[in-house]
Amino acid sequence: MTEGDRQMPEPTHVVGIGASAGGLEAIQGIFQNMPINTGMSFVVVQHLSPDFNSLMREVLSRWTSLPVLEAESGMRLAANIIYLMPPKSEIVVVESCLLLKERDPQAPFSLPIDHFFRSLAQDLGGRSIAVVLSGTGSDGSRGVVDIHTAGGLVIAQNEETAKFFGMPRSAIETGVVDFALAPEDIPLAIEQYAADPPIADITDSLHAATSEQPNLQHILTRLRDAYGLDFGYYKLSTVVRRVERRMLMQELTHIADYIAHIDSHPDELELLYRDLLIGVTTFFRDRHAYEQLATKGIRSLIDNAEENSEVRVWVAGCATGEEAYSLAILFKEQLALYEKQVRIRLFATDVNQEFLDTASAGIYSEESLSEVIPSRIELYFRRDARGFRVSPELRESIVFARHNLTKDPPFTKIDLISCRNLLIYLQPHIQTKILSLFHFGLRTNGLLFLGASESTSELSDEFETLDTHWKLYEKKRDVRIAADKRWRSMTPNRSTQPNGLPSVSNKTTPFNDPLLLSTYDVLLESVMPPSLLISEEGSLLHTFGDAGKYLQTEHGRTTIDVYQRLVGDLRISVAAAVRKALNSESQVTYTGVAVDQSDSQELLDISALPIRDNRRGVHGVLVQFQPSHAAQHSPSPATLRSDNLSAEQVLALETELRFTKENLQATIEELESSNEELQAANEELVASNEELQSTNEELHSVNEELYTVNAEHQSKITELSELTRDMDNLLHSTEVHTVFLDSEMRIRKFTPKVADTFSFLPQDVGRRIDTFSHSIEVAELADRIEHVICTGEPFEQEVRIRDNGWFLLRILPYLDPEDVTTTRRSVLLTLVDITSLRQALEELEQSVKQRDRFLAMLSHELRNPLSTILNATHVLCSSNDDSSNEHAAKVIQRQSTHMSTLLDDLLDVSRVSQGKIQLQKHPFELQHAVKVAVEAVTTRYQKRRQQIHTHLPTSSVWIHGSEPRILQVITNLLTNASKYSPYDSFIDLSMETEDNEVIVSVRDHGVGIAKEHLEKVFELFEQADRTLDRADGGLGVGLTLVKSLVGLHGGSVAVTSDGEGKGSVFSFRLPTCEPDESAEVNECEPPTNAGIQKIVLVEDSVDASRMLAFLLEDAGFEVSTAPNGEQGLELIKQNQPEAAIIDIGLPGLSGYDVAKRLRADSSHHQPFLVALTGYGQPADRTNALSAGFDEHLVKPVDPDLLTRILGGRPT
Repeated sequence: MTEGDRQMPEPTHVVGIGASAGGLEAIQGIFQNMPINTGMSFVVVQHLSPDFNSLMREVLSRWTSLPVLEAESGMRLAANIIYLMPPKSEIVVVESCLLLKERDPQAPFSLPIDHFFRSLAQDLGGRSIAVVLSGTGSDGSRGVVDIHTAGGLVIAQNEETAKFFGMPRSAIETGVVDFALAPEDIPLAIEQYAADPPIADITDSLHAATSEQPNLQHILTRLRDAYGLDFGYYKLSTVVRRVERRMLMQELTHIADYIAHIDSHPDELELLYRDLLIGVTTFFRDRHAYEQLATKGIRSLIDNAEENSEVRVWVAGCATGEEAYSLAILFKEQLALYEKQVRIRLFATDVNQEFLDTASAGIYSEESLSEVIPSRIELYFRRDARGFRVSPELRESIVFARHNLTKDPPFTKIDLISCRNLLIYLQPHIQTKILSLFHFGLRTNGLLFLGASESTSELSDEFETLDTHWKLYEKKRDVRIAADKRWRSMTPNRSTQPNGLPSVSNKTTPFNDPLLLSTYDVLLESVMPPSLLISEEGSLLHTFGDAGKYLQTEHGRTTIDVYQRLVGDLRISVAAAVRKALNSESQVTYTGVAVDQSDSQELLDISALPIRDNRRGVHGVLVQFQPSHAAQHSPSPATLRSDNLSAEQVLALETELRFTKENLQATIEELESSNEELQAANEELVASNEELQSTNEELHSVNEELYTVNAEHQSKITELSELTRDMDNLLHSTEVHTVFLDSEMRIRKFTPKVADTFSFLPQDVGRRIDTFSHSIEVAELADRIEHVICTGEPFEQEVRIRDNGWFLLRILPYLDPEDVTTTRRSVLLTLVDITSLRQALEELEQSVKQRDRFLAMLSHELRNPLSTILNATHVLCSSNDDSSNEHAAKVIQRQSTHMSTLLDDLLDVSRVSQGKIQLQKHPFELQHAVKVAVEAVTTRYQKRRQQIHTHLPTSSVWIHGSEPRILQVITNLLTNASKYSPYDSFIDLSMETEDNEVIVSVRDHGVGIAKEHLEKVFELFEQADRTLDRADGGLGVGLTLVKSLVGLHGGSVAVTSDGEGKGSVFSFRLPTCEPDESAEVNECEPPTNAGIQKIVLVEDSVDASRMLAFLLEDAGFEVSTAPNGEQGLELIKQNQPEAAIIDIGLPGLSGYDVAKRLRADSSHHQPFLVALTGYGQPADRTNALSAGFDEHLVKPVDPDLLTRILGGRPT
């Protein structure tokens, strides 16, 4: 303690304030209304995040002028100061000092408010005040019980003002909350409570029960009559605190008013009774105490127990059973360490039946198990809907019974008695009485387990201390201890407070002032004659003056009988005087009694003055010895000469002896009669005992059979429980809608999924399913279920559930192999979601339809040019007319070109859809591409007598992209417009710029597009139903290709139409860019090579080889041919041509291999290599160039393009 701590005033009370979510405003309301000179300390305990620093100190300082400190370990509590618990810590109070400990981050949950309240109750008792404010959970609900039991005040925030009522509700449900108030009203309640004088822990008595004014004894009498429990055995301070609390809650100021309130409100007596009961208990309270009990106590009991013997345990004052179950768990754990077979019989008793009912049920909340380690919870508790239930094995080891320690006989032959934190509430002589009963019930070397604040007190000589700190004792010997038969309640010699209750102040009074008591001793020593204070039983209670000279010195065994210790003739004189004084209840004096001293004789006057304490009912006699001459000046009520003493004594003894003989004779006769009756009863008992032994043997046999059957049942129950849990988990986790119905269509079980379809609730189990409405679109569902119940024939149908898609409904019979004769069966109704399957099926059907349409179009589009080509070949073969042959050749050329275009479009669409197309982008002028596209379709437009009206901007518009692909887009749009426009019509082609974008539009005046087809026009294989020329229809891939290519350039497409017959407008947008003169390249012009004369053609198809050779020879080239790769390689090496045209897919040696070998052989001339193949994807071109080819061409090849690549016609 620092010097500053010594100077700070001690608090009269300590207020613990617990808060969590929503508690900040409540704390503000308290301290804004709290006076600054209450003399109390305030400790605020909150649920704080460990990841952030708390700003509570700064915030709270704005609301109050009281000093606000963050608590530090070792800080001493002082009055009128607010202490805050820091983050990541837990706080307790010990000897008025705050102690901090770091919170365990691995702990499953923390209860800092409970921990602080418990320490507050233990340290400050009745000076503690608990306030529970807004918050979720139940933290604080256990600590307030300790505060209440210690005599402190408990306040909770009311529901109307709490943002979160979880914590206040949990505290209120304990039944110990004194007030439920708004935060601004709490300071006034605390002030009023603290204004009463402090209550000390003393055990003085009450007003006399016979007082005419109502007092506390009246209430205690009513409690005893109503509940059979005498709270007069409690310490006065405990009772007064509880009564004052109830008076404060009822706003009453005098005990008489409170008694009147009890008369008019009978339930108030019940509330007071509950308030007075001691029910504070938790699992493994003081964990270290139980550890010491296990190692020092339980193990020794098991070690000393014989095989197949029984260890008997008694938990006295078990309350709601937590302590009893804790001990049972300890015994089971210790027994598991031994191979010895020892039975544990545990008796748990309490005076309150409600406590016992709770203990017998064995159901506890999760919070009450906070001090139990997880492994014990898993082993000895089972979770259910109401909380945690103790396991059957643990419950069966304990017998709960009602028992009153103050009046019921104790259990006997006990090995361990546990009575913790009960004796401290009782008066000392009742504690001694109960301890003597415990001593009687224990075996020799039996153990006694008490609370941390309790001890064996007056019986310490009969117990050996095994653990001083945790109060574990062992019985030394088996002797009978004489217990005080006069059980006293609270005695009535105390002054009263203004409210009519006994005063229990511990302030120094004139009657216990040590100086005043010493003064009395001096006065008695100097004034009072030698005297002896003797009890009515003849025991010496006190000596005054030098009266000890009339007592003999004892040798050997001592005695408290004063008559055996008096010297000489004083024995007879004093005994006669005391007897006569007690009988007459008046003073008796004998004069002239001779007493022999060591060398002389002394004459004494002996006076016997009866003394009675009416309040306690205690009798005694004060015997005074005075010299004989002093008696002449002090007349006494009854003065006798000593010479008459012997005759009177003899007469009294004879009378007493005669009376004793008569009583003895009557007693002997009664004993003889009773002995005969006992002998008869003994014979009957012997016969009954034999019958009971026979019955016991039969019961033992039956018990063994029942035990076997019970074990089998337990095994079956375990299996069924596991199956039930598995089934419940399956039902709750499955996505299938399932209902189990019995033979009467009553619901047995159902999954959560099906509950929405039928609007089931958990309580609907047992109701008929036909009483529920459902959203399944099926006719007569109940009749179909009934049909399956009666016939056993399964039912299956695809059904639709409103707003929930398609499901497969199945109603299946619930088969029972053991009951094949039943006519009605249970059924199982399931609904399997097939919505996605139906959608996939519909999409598949639509895809099949599109495939069929595409195949029909492809067949049509390919058959027309093939038919034309075939007709042209017949003309060539049969006609000798050169003009007819020329016309036929042009037809073949035109139709072949059309087929090639169809194949190119299909390949482009496939590449785009698979993301395999690669664009070679560069800046180019869009007007140039438009002009080229117009030139490309001019021939088609001329044939159809159609015109193109172009509207182009005067300034150049540049875009960044692939010019051939944009050219393809414009060509496709112009071709599409021509196809769906009539002959002799015109098409508008326009271009305009807008916000760094260029818009190209193609408007036709053709068939138009129906409104419902506008969204599908860009889909693959989609075409209008009606065209002007089906023979020129195409495959329906052109617009799909347009949309894809524009999208690859970062643009978008659009289509509008006013309806069928009103034409349509197709447009696309592309981002513009700055012109780049250096990048202006015409991709349409292939590179050329000059100086080529000799060519080797390697082609495995004879017809293709011959036709291409004719074309090249006609162009002026010298051509040699080879049918495969090996011959082609040799021919190239021999002829040394300037160029070689090689097919890739050759038999044997492929075209790639031919190119690689030529490039690897540096001894020969390296020709210009051209790959000619039907594989035209970008990867094929890359592979050809990598193998050594200089150019890659795709069949069918354009002869003019091939000629330009080879450098033009040779000269």
